[in-house]
Amino acid sequence: MIRAQPLEYGFELSEFDPFFNYRATQFMVENGLPAYLEWHDDLSWHPYGRDVSVTSQVILHATASTLYQIFGMGTSLYDFAIWFPVVIGSLTAVVIFAMVRTIGGTTAGLFASLFFAISPIIIMRGSIGWFKSEPLGLFYGLLAVYLLLSAIKSDKGKVSVAKIVGGGILLAFGLASWGGVQFFILPIGLFFLALPFLRKDNKFVIWTSVIFTFVFLLVTVLFDYLMLSSSPDQTTSSATLLYLIWTLPSSLNGFFLIGCTAFLIGCVIIRRILDKNQLRNGIALLGGAIIAGIAISSSGIISLPAFRYLNAANPFFITTDMLTDSVSEHATTTIDISFYFFSILMVFAGIGAWLLFQKRVNRSLKIRDEMATFALIIGFLGIYFSSAFVRLEVFGAISVIILSSIGVSILISKILNGERKPTSVITKTAFLAIIVALLVVPMVYPEKLNWASANSGIPMTILNGGTQFNISTNDWSDSMQWLKENTPEDAVIASWWDYGYWISTLAE
Repeated sequence: MIRAQPLEYGFELSEFDPFFNYRATQFMVENGLPAYLEWHDDLSWHPYGRDVSVTSQVILHATASTLYQIFGMGTSLYDFAIWFPVVIGSLTAVVIFAMVRTIGGTTAGLFASLFFAISPIIIMRGSIGWFKSEPLGLFYGLLAVYLLLSAIKSDKGKVSVAKIVGGGILLAFGLASWGGVQFFILPIGLFFLALPFLRKDNKFVIWTSVIFTFVFLLVTVLFDYLMLSSSPDQTTSSATLLYLIWTLPSSLNGFFLIGCTAFLIGCVIIRRILDKNQLRNGIALLGGAIIAGIAISSSGIISLPAFRYLNAANPFFITTDMLTDSVSEHATTTIDISFYFFSILMVFAGIGAWLLFQKRVNRSLKIRDEMATFALIIGFLGIYFSSAFVRLEVFGAISVIILSSIGVSILISKILNGERKPTSVITKTAFLAIIVALLVVPMVYPEKLNWASANSGIPMTILNGGTQFNISTNDWSDSMQWLKENTPEDAVIASWWDYGYWISTLAE
C-alpha cells in the first residue's frame, strides 16, 4: 500500500522514461518481437531517430508484454504498466526473503522481506507508475543470486545444476533490464575468489563457477547478437557475432567474472599439487591474480566502462566531471540522506556484520561459512558503492537489509534461546519490546518525513509538471491532447528529451 500512495493524486505513469517504455511495450504487443527488433523509431530524437532494440531495456519491454498477454485480463496496457512496478516489487520482497533465508535462516528472511517492503529508497524506485528498469532489474538480479546461493548450499546434483543455469540466465536477463545489475557481478566474482578457502568439495565448486560464468556470458552474447543482428543499421550477422565474442570477455565485467573463475580453478589445482602450506599458496596466487588483473586493465586491452560506473568504484572521480554531478540522481550521497534512507537499520547492519565475523556465533546459528562470507561481501560492496551516487543507494539498501535482518535475527535468537543460562520472561519481553520500538521509530518519526509517509505527498510527475509541489492538475495532459489535435503528424516539436517522451507518447 505504501507503494500506491501517489494514487490519491491520480492514476498515471510517473516520471518521463516510463512513457517511452510504455510506447515500446505497446509496439511489441501490437506488432510482435521480430518487428520490435527491427523497429527504428523516428518519432523521437529528430532527425536521426532511435534504434530501439539496441538503445533500450528490451527485457523490460519483453517481460511486460508477455505478462500483459497472459495476465492482462482485458485491462488496458497503460493501466497494466502503472501497476507493473508495484507487483514486481512485491514479488521481489518474496525473492529477498528466500535469498536471506538461504543465508541466515527463516527469521532473517522474514525481517529482510519486511525491511525491503518499507525501505524508502526501494519504494522511491518502485512505486506505482514507475515503469522503469530498476524494479525488474532488481527482481532478476536478486533471483539470480538466490538460485546461485541455494545451489551452492544444497549441493543436490542435477537440481543444483539447474539452479546454477537458471541463475546465469536470469543474471543476463537482469543486465538486459537494467545496467545497474552489473553490481551483482562483483559480489558473485569475489565470492568465487573466496570459495576455495571455504569449501572442501573442490569439484563441485569448480563446476558451479564454470557453469554459471559460461551460461551468463553465453546468454549475454546471444542476446546482444539477437539485438544487433536484427538492427537495420548493422552489417553482417557473422561479423556481429565475432565482434560480440571478443568484446564481452574483453569488457571489464566479462574479464572480472572469467578471471575470478580462472583463479578458483587455479587455486584448486595448486592445492591438489602442493599439499603443504595450502593457505599461503592460495593467498600468493590471489595476490598475483590481483596484480595481473590491474596490469591488464591498465594496459588498454580491457574495455573500461562509462565514467559513471568508474565513479561508482572511485567516488573521488566526481571532482573531475562536474557535469555528471549536476544530474540530480548522480549527486554525491551525504550522511543525512543515508540516515534518512536507513535510520536504525544502519545500527543493526553493523551488529549483523560484527556477529557474522564471529565463528562461534556462526556455529551456534548454523550459518555456513560461505553464506556468512557472501553476506559480508555484498554488504560491504553495496554500502561502499552507494556512497558515490544517490541513485546507488538502492544497492546500499539491499546491503543494509541483508546485514540488518541477519543482525536482528541473531540478537533475537541469542536472547530467546540463551545457551549459557536461562533468561527470565521479563528480560526477554523487555528486549523484544526494545527491538520493536527501535524498528517502529522510523515508521512514525518525524511526523511528515517518516518511512510510512515517504511516498505520500508526491504526485505523478505529469500531474504536477515535474515540480516539488504536491498539487494535481491536468495542464500537461491537456497540452499533450492539444498538440495531438492541432499539429500535423509530421510536425517537429523541440523540447528537452524528458518532455519529449511525453510528447511522442501522448501527443503522438
